[in-house]
Amino acid sequence: MARLLASFLLLMAGAHAAEDQRPEGLNGATWQFGPLNRWAYTHMSEVLPSKPIRSDPLAIRALEGEGSAPFEIELAGARTAIEAAMAAQYVDGLLVLKDGRVVVERYAGTHGP
Repeated sequence: MARLLASFLLLMAGAHAAEDQRPEGLNGATWQFGPLNRWAYTHMSEVLPSKPIRSDPLAIRALEGEGSAPFEIELAGARTAIEAAMAAQYVDGLLVLKDGRVVVERYAGTHGP
């Protein structure tokens, strides 16, 4: 049973690695444009020289607000729901604060709260 479980875990790790390979055409001039940015932002240290900056867990606090209000913007001369605009522009996350409260919070791609 343990051998079967180990084989399954190795198989799943290999499948994830195959899906998570550096996209063709990604370089210093293209990493910030969609759809290449989807991979690049979650692999920034593989794209540009980077150094992690740790946060203080005691300084983190939850933001107040709902974040689910309907939200539209003007895109290409037309009123567009934010979800459609995010998909068209390869935006993975959006947070809008007003008076210190979350008004809009949306995620796409591989990101989440």
